[in-house]
Amino acid sequence: YAEQKRAIEFEKNAPKVIIKNLQLEQVFSAAYKQYVDRPIGKVSIKNGSDKDYVNLKLRFSIKDYMDFPFTLDIPLLKANSTEELELNAIFNNRILEIDEDTGVQVEVAVNFATNNKDDAIRITKPMTIYGKNAIVWKDLNMVGAFVTPKDDLLRDFVRQSINENKPKADAVDRSLLTAMTLFDIFGAHGINYVVDPNSPYSELTESTVDYVQFSRETLKLKSGDCDDLSVLLSASLENLGIETAILDVPGHLLMMFNTGLAENERHLISLDDDLLVIRDGKVWIPVEATMIGQSFAEAWAEGARKYHKYSKEDKLQVVVLNTAWNSFKPVTLKPAVYTVKLPEKQRVEPLVQRETTLLLEKSLDRLVKPYRALVSMDSDNIRARLQVAIIYAKYGLFDAANHEFDDILSIDADNSSVFNNRGNIYFTQKDYERAIEDYSYAEKLSANDAGIKMNISMANYQLGNLQLASSKYEEADMIDETVKSKYSGYIKLLSK
Repeated sequence: YAEQKRAIEFEKNAPKVIIKNLQLEQVFSAAYKQYVDRPIGKVSIKNGSDKDYVNLKLRFSIKDYMDFPFTLDIPLLKANSTEELELNAIFNNRILEIDEDTGVQVEVAVNFATNNKDDAIRITKPMTIYGKNAIVWKDLNMVGAFVTPKDDLLRDFVRQSINENKPKADAVDRSLLTAMTLFDIFGAHGINYVVDPNSPYSELTESTVDYVQFSRETLKLKSGDCDDLSVLLSASLENLGIETAILDVPGHLLMMFNTGLAENERHLISLDDDLLVIRDGKVWIPVEATMIGQSFAEAWAEGARKYHKYSKEDKLQVVVLNTAWNSFKPVTLKPAVYTVKLPEKQRVEPLVQRETTLLLEKSLDRLVKPYRALVSMDSDNIRARLQVAIIYAKYGLFDAANHEFDDILSIDADNSSVFNNRGNIYFTQKDYERAIEDYSYAEKLSANDAGIKMNISMANYQLGNLQLASSKYEEADMIDETVKSKYSGYIKLLSK
């Protein structure tokens, strides 16, 4: 009878607060920052008694990966009611040490008072934390966590290599030139496109767990699939202040970057609108990142082709990184314990020179187009042909300029302007002897041209032939009295 009485008494006084229906979402190490604001689960707290409970406190913790539990105050839990609560987590940086999917125990505890005595209940449940490279593509913004422009190793690699290799080409848009240079640097570094045999992007579903490399890992491994290489290009350009976006098309990822130019300035990039993307009034350039190691111009063309094809089919999704970071902030990686050697300049330089020439030709299309139109109407229009050649020469496209000069000479073999301008090219290249040869031939054809004589004078000055330089200056001065004012700086040098 005494035991029965105690059992009845226990049942009567036993707390009626119950934790139930603990549900947990997939947790990804790379997305750890978002769980501060975005719940990783929910739980129900039930009051099974006929009296209210007040001032309850819920605590949610994951051993080793949370320095402090997530807490929630429950001011009132009414009699015979159930309250559903969302669970957040403030993870510490140890979560980024998880390379493989790892099982952990989570604990939910509720503290409350019963009959003026402190009481508590708790439950535990196993959960998997996915490794730091894991991702699911049901929310494309999650890729933002992997685009880490502030990574110290990436920053040092990108900035040092750009400083050493970026060419001068005033006619080419700065952002375009930077992207091209980076693309070629990565190619010279030996980075290759490799399809992930375990989870090729083309075979993934929205719920399949995929794996993405951080940019520092791709630089070290020198290989990656479409998402790895798109992330690398995006993070690198973002580090240099160039806005980027990830492009999702059926079975594939690529990227694009913002030139910063307004739509009405698109001709400064290309006269071919099929190569450009206009987004929010700005000119963007798509790039097929898997073509690293090949021609940037071809990667640009292929990126643009894919963009417009899938955009027309309504099968394109654009993830602007600045927007993605609102939901998935970039991972803060520990300082790297290794370094990545920059590619040798002699491997980068020929790639950059070749691509710069291609970009220059594309950028100069807008300048030569009017003259090309005149030539199309009259193939013997020497003046128009000469302007095309001069434009190419002015911006350093000497081979293209000489090709145009050859075409002019096939029509007019004794055109002094051709020989004079060809001499200017040699002068720019510091080949002063060949410059003098062409200047001298031009002088024979136009003996009273003061400008040609001044060119001969300056080339001789560079060779140290001061007497010849002075003589040609005097001849020019006798023909054109404005020579003294036009060349005043040079004349001061000549008189010393």
